Amino acid sequence: MIEKNIKKILADATQKAGYTENIILENPRQKDYGDYACPIAMKIGKKEGENPREIAEKILKNIPKNPYIKTITIAGPGFLNIFIAPEIVAKQIQSYEPLLPIQTNQPKKIMVEFGNPNIAKPLHFGHFRGLIIGESLARILRFTGNDVLTDNFIGNWGTQFGKLIVAIRKWGDREKIDKNPTEELVRLYRKFHDEGEKYPELEKEGAEEFRKMEQDRDKENFELWEWIVSESMKDFHRIANRLDAHFDVIRGEAFYEKMLPDVLQKLEKSGIATREKEGALVVHFSEEKKIPTMIFQKTDGATLYQTRDLAKIIFYDGENFDEMIYIVATDQSLHFRQVFETAKLLGYTGTYIHVNHGMVRLPEGKMSTRAGRSIGLDEVLDEAKQRSLDILTEHNTEFVGKEKEDLAEIIAMGALKFNDLSQNRRTNITFDWKKMLSFEGFSAPFLQYSAVRCASILRKAKPLQISSSMINITQPEEITLAKKILGFQAAILESANTLEPHHLAKYLFELAGEYNSFYANCPVLKAEDTEKITRLFLTKKTSETLQQGLFLLGIKTPEKM
Repeated sequence: MIEKNIKKILADATQKAGYTENIILENPRQKDYGDYACPIAMKIGKKEGENPREIAEKILKNIPKNPYIKTITIAGPGFLNIFIAPEIVAKQIQSYEPLLPIQTNQPKKIMVEFGNPNIAKPLHFGHFRGLIIGESLARILRFTGNDVLTDNFIGNWGTQFGKLIVAIRKWGDREKIDKNPTEELVRLYRKFHDEGEKYPELEKEGAEEFRKMEQDRDKENFELWEWIVSESMKDFHRIANRLDAHFDVIRGEAFYEKMLPDVLQKLEKSGIATREKEGALVVHFSEEKKIPTMIFQKTDGATLYQTRDLAKIIFYDGENFDEMIYIVATDQSLHFRQVFETAKLLGYTGTYIHVNHGMVRLPEGKMSTRAGRSIGLDEVLDEAKQRSLDILTEHNTEFVGKEKEDLAEIIAMGALKFNDLSQNRRTNITFDWKKMLSFEGFSAPFLQYSAVRCASILRKAKPLQISSSMINITQPEEITLAKKILGFQAAILESANTLEPHHLAKYLFELAGEYNSFYANCPVLKAEDTEKITRLFLTKKTSETLQQGLFLLGIKTPEKM
């Protein structure tokens, strides 16, 4: 990989100049500034109190002649602007295979938790980001050679199930629940709370039914609980399939329930947790941590979500994961700090990472909120598909029936995902339907169309055999496109290392832009044979890169648009 070799050349030169610092390569905003920019002189200058430009000159003097770098210039206060040698680009593109996974020196065993629906509650739009960020990161981490387990930690335990059991027995109709599980279970849950305001004893009744499950192992309640979970998960699987989100294991809170007595005993015996006068078991953290106290068992003996989270960490400790990654909204940051710190106090030394993400908002007045409730994820997905159908109807009469429906679904899901994944996951994002579904600019339809366009060109040239040994890259537009194609692995690794898919999304947009510029200036199908083979080869590699990159973001590429 060109970038890797350039980093090594710069690292060696920096060391010979008398400095030690990690090499970072940036992409300049303008092509005139080079293929890469390196700010190492400024970093060293700030640390050592020296003139950055003089440091840059020392480093430059120690860079030997090599096949990777054509020229290096010093710009501004000390940026090293690096121009790649065209010959190495032409050579490396011949063996470039974007469909093959990247082999890293130290692959990891990683658990990625995402999804996390609550049983008997509909998936609302807030679940969207976690689902698509988790799926994309799992794909990226696997592609970079890691052994990844995707885990869906469902909320299927707690006092709410005692309430639901009471509601089903009093007002439930199993046939209605079978027909529309989530909606009917939500209706019953709300009815319980409405009735609970009139008859306070209902709350005690619900708590007692859950206590019978958790402590007495009541068989009848367990069977009813299992049925509730089974029916509720039908809706989740339907939406997850629509979003192309996949899970290796689905282990809800109840899976860890049998471990809870040992977890509570471990907390108490270790001296980490203390038993309050009222009976609650709590962990007080040291003052320097500035973390509030966390309850792990309530006064009535019931456990909490964090108790099950801790049990999960203990369970996975035996699986020898190098990292445990949790894709959950930023508002849960304190919760994870408390749980992770408790695990460390107990002696568990794993690497636990909360991959936080911001909220997503819809423009005011664009959608119904179903009588003031949170917007259902189904509503958003259906709205996106309908808008895609409207666009296809307005601009294209070629597609009809099921083909049109399928294409609208692919465009809609891709647009929704790219709108999210192309932005820093930590920020809050707002929908712009027009921009998101545009076939031009920074959008999934633009990338999908670019990939389809490449595939169409290749189909038209099918009788012509393309071999890497036959290509001859000489034109500036060819070299520029080849350079961009070869940046694919670096973009993937950046997303994998930072756990931020937007780096890959940005790269794919830039690649599509470079190809369109190349296509406008370099005839492909009408070129002479030698040039035609070279340009078809670059088209093929662009097509493969775009499709593989979109796949890693969880976005499908249609056969035609």
